[in-house]
Amino acid sequence: MEKLVRLDKLLAEMSIGTRSEIRAMVKKGRVSVNGEVLKDFSKKIDPSLDISIDGKSVVYEELSYYLLNKPAGVLSAAMDKKAVTVVDLIDDENKRSDLFPMGRLDKDTEGTLVITNDGELSHALLSPKKHIGKIYSVLVSGIVKDEELLKIKSGFKIDDDIVSLPANVRILKTYPYSDVSWCLIELFEGKFHEVKKIFAAIGHEVVHLRRYSFAGISGTGLKTGEFRRLSDEEIGYLKSLNDEKTSGEKVSAEKENNIKIGTKAFSDLNIEDLGKSFSDTISYDDLLKGIKAVIFDFDGTLADSMWIWPSIDEDYLKKFGIECPETLHTELEGKSPIECAKYFQEKFNINESEEAMMDAWNEMAAYNYEHKVFLKPGIESFLKKLKENGIKIGIGSSNFKELVVSALKNNGVLEYIDSIHVSSEVAAGKPAPDIYKLTAEDLGVKPGECLVFEDIVQGLLAGKRAGMKTVAVFDECSSEKQELNKEMCDYYIFDATSIIY
Repeated sequence: MEKLVRLDKLLAEMSIGTRSEIRAMVKKGRVSVNGEVLKDFSKKIDPSLDISIDGKSVVYEELSYYLLNKPAGVLSAAMDKKAVTVVDLIDDENKRSDLFPMGRLDKDTEGTLVITNDGELSHALLSPKKHIGKIYSVLVSGIVKDEELLKIKSGFKIDDDIVSLPANVRILKTYPYSDVSWCLIELFEGKFHEVKKIFAAIGHEVVHLRRYSFAGISGTGLKTGEFRRLSDEEIGYLKSLNDEKTSGEKVSAEKENNIKIGTKAFSDLNIEDLGKSFSDTISYDDLLKGIKAVIFDFDGTLADSMWIWPSIDEDYLKKFGIECPETLHTELEGKSPIECAKYFQEKFNINESEEAMMDAWNEMAAYNYEHKVFLKPGIESFLKKLKENGIKIGIGSSNFKELVVSALKNNGVLEYIDSIHVSSEVAAGKPAPDIYKLTAEDLGVKPGECLVFEDIVQGLLAGKRAGMKTVAVFDECSSEKQELNKEMCDYYIFDATSIIY
């Protein structure tokens, strides 16, 4: 026989309503147990009995377990008066008042998080003695070296207060031209900001962090903000980790039980396994929730114009009898015009001033931007919708301002844009965040209230570093980096027609 629970307490735990609301329901005869209408809210009942409200059956469970794919910007807490919490993302049908996250992820960290009301299991699995494995997908600035990985694998003193235990770590892929490394790390402890501190101690800034799995259970397949119930097999597995025999062991993704529940071992995971899930479409209201300004990159994001620059680079170099390298356009991604000019001077030993180079490029591109550059599908409708809803619109581009303005005028949308800034106005091009910070400041909006649309890695990095949410937009010219773009962004769209109003 189940333990007896007060009727109002039982229904409150199931988030049917507040205690006062539930008591009112009971007094009005809206609640029945095994077909009998009860009007005494203090009556203790067996939770396994058939409970109905207005004739609709309500199923009570003592312990609940959910797996959430936590978005960035959401607090790992049960409740907060000002901020959205992970428990707020559990829908009304499944929510109950006693849910809490098992452990925590930093506000800007995404990924797998268990939500439960099982305090005993949570306390046991989070105990430092258990060494439960947690796998993270992490993007860091710079190219990580093998000797740096050895330091992480061996464990080392991070600072005066923190010593990291030996961890599993490996490089999934490096992107030299973007100056980014994509790594996978498995920790067996849960110290505050540990992943960020580990990589900072070896000279690499963490620019994006996502927890792939907790104790071998992964939220892969769930879209950002989605949740699902843990299966009986997964719940049983987590409870098995609380056995005496696992105390003091490293509970890793290499363990046989882990593989049985469908998660690959750490050593076998690759980029394809880690792939983030995105819907083909996204609701305008969801996309703009909490957003006061949208900032667009221009080329490849707002306009279909990336095709222009490879031919300009090629024609310009021909004047000096230099063959254009195949990788040049990739090497120049995100750079401001003056950074490109300096790059040409150093790489090709061109004896021409930076100003002369920029004037030549501007002149070569002018006709195309005035007559042949068109907006990407759905952009004009999206700009109109933003304007109607009072959302400020800015552009932060690495291009020449004259070219951007010319193309906007030709496409009849310049009137929608509140602010245009280009990288030549700030200290550096992308991935430095300066251009986006300047645009947000001009718009009078805090970085956390801005949504950045970008098509290249460097631009997404700039948005992240500025503290803004990011939308990756597909562009043919950067298609080979889509997996990296998807990993880094908060949202991913093929084009603006993917946004549903």
